Amino acid sequence: MQMKEKIPYYIARYIDYCKEHKLMILGAFDPIGDFGEDLLTTYKGDVQKCLRWVKNNSNVFASAWVNGYWEIEPSKYIVRVKCTKEELIEAGFDWVFLSDGVTVEEVYDE
Repeated sequence: MQMKEKIPYYIARYIDYCKEHKLMILGAFDPIGDFGEDLLTTYKGDVQKCLRWVKNNSNVFASAWVNGYWEIEPSKYIVRVKCTKEELIEAGFDWVFLSDGVTVEEVYDE
């Protein structure tokens, strides 16, 4: 019995995409068609990041393609910074108030 590989979540998405679009494993390393067309025009992830990982980890990628894989989810972090809204804006962090991925919680000193 072959062991499943542990691979980053974005590589798991890339393998799924390639297989769904009938690419063979060699096509996943260089996803250009016979006529020079880009075969990943509908891929939603960062193709260059995936291809760099695939080329730097080709044996792991091939094993994951053939034997299956365990997906490693990205780490998530909580960062707490105590400062005023004005201080955040002055420091260039005004984008935190507009980002869906950032929760800003107003606190009051007691």
